[in-house]
Amino acid sequence: MGASVARTPALQRSVNRLIAVVRDEIAAHERLDALLQRQQDAVTTPSSEAFQAATVDLEAELSRAPHRARRRAEAFALVGDALGVPASALTLSSICERLGDAAGPLAADRDALESAATSTRRRARRVTALVRMHREVTRDLLRVVLGAGDAPGGDVLAGGTLIDAEV
Repeated sequence: MGASVARTPALQRSVNRLIAVVRDEIAAHERLDALLQRQQDAVTTPSSEAFQAATVDLEAELSRAPHRARRRAEAFALVGDALGVPASALTLSSICERLGDAAGPLAADRDALESAATSTRRRARRVTALVRMHREVTRDLLRVVLGAGDAPGGDVLAGGTLIDAEV
């Protein structure tokens, strides 16, 4: 890392606040990952109630994202002010670079956040693929059961077909 910048009390307070924000982001990603795991498990087991509950909990967690984004923007603005740099020019990595050897806790949290975000993205893609596959299997099963697969214009999803079934 490069040379450290002068550590003023204002800079230290700003960095401490940013560390709190980053740790909150890490915790949010861990909660999202756990909720996505619940949703993934619900897709692969025959329990629509479990999937619905996981989806409701996931929506509640995602609704907190704007608040976290606002806190993150405020923390970056404070660090930017303390460093004399526009917040828009800062990233966690650039802040760590500017702090030099004193960036220890923030650098560790930056790495943990990157790992948590990567895990969340992977799990979200997996759940999306599972839901898509489940929908396609259900559609194919309905076509076979209703015999609509062979008839021209016989798409069971095109409307006009009432189905009361639990798959």
